[in-house]
Amino acid sequence: MELFVKRGRVLHEKIYPEQKFRRKLYRVSLPPRSGNQLLKLSEELREHLQTGVEYANWSLEQRLIYIQETVRILGSVTRFKAKDKTRKDRKTQEDKVIVSWENVLRWWLAPSTAKVKPTYKQISDWHSYVSKTFHYRVNWGLGSIIALLIEESFSDHPTMMPTIEDWPLIGLPWAAFWIKELIVWGTLEPVAAYLLSRGMEITRPDAEKAALSYYNSQRFISNDEKLNAKLIKQWAESRYDIPIQPSLVSPPYQIAVKLLRDFSNSPNQLWRVIPVENSENILWIDPAGYPLATSLKPEIWDINFLENYDFDLNVGKQTVYSNVYL
Repeated sequence: MELFVKRGRVLHEKIYPEQKFRRKLYRVSLPPRSGNQLLKLSEELREHLQTGVEYANWSLEQRLIYIQETVRILGSVTRFKAKDKTRKDRKTQEDKVIVSWENVLRWWLAPSTAKVKPTYKQISDWHSYVSKTFHYRVNWGLGSIIALLIEESFSDHPTMMPTIEDWPLIGLPWAAFWIKELIVWGTLEPVAAYLLSRGMEITRPDAEKAALSYYNSQRFISNDEKLNAKLIKQWAESRYDIPIQPSLVSPPYQIAVKLLRDFSNSPNQLWRVIPVENSENILWIDPAGYPLATSLKPEIWDINFLENYDFDLNVGKQTVYSNVYL
């Protein structure tokens, strides 16, 4: 115990004596080495993210470049670096690049423009790579840098808990707010990402098509304001006639399923899934629209559960778990 107390005092008094600097390291939720790396590139990343003011009016390629550059800058921190997809060469036992992370990201976010695509047998492996590299590593880094920028913006009010209405005060365009969701749902369209996350649309093409209606309704506001999360939420609730009062019942915590794919060669055991129901059954699909499992519809079931719950498929246990959406 004495050793830990002594170490804590040294960190406080000699290594990180400035309280403001310690607060920044705390905000990024990283070990000091990675935290320092992130602090050094925070201004470069801020300047890049600020270029997304016209994102709503950009072409598909411009949007993709914006996301790719974000990933590249974050890669300056070793912990968040997106590594190329590799495999061991049978003869030399050295890592051999199969496909660059840029090509995988293009396939995931803008498949219509991708020249490099997985075969049917490779899809599961590519999804696993996307999950580990972009969903986890890159989004972790992005969350850390956003937390840091929030800390800097509200440093005069350390006890304040910013809300979504405070986003413009951070000094970033709304496009930066949506990057994590775009990466999770595999689309370059923020409105589509919102519709998919709330289960209002099931497939990416349908969600992206529906987004056109939103933009038609918001022709007379700035391109940055078009991506205001509150405006998108209000439009979506109006279009899809979402009930004001949430359901008082909840889905079962565990739902037994039958797998529809062979996961024996996939290192990823946990998959985010979306329920698609018919009269008696539920088809569990991933965000890209691939069916992964099926189950009987639980006795207590309401499609509006998608408003408040996330669903994760554990392939090892052949079970879907429900969790409250925060």
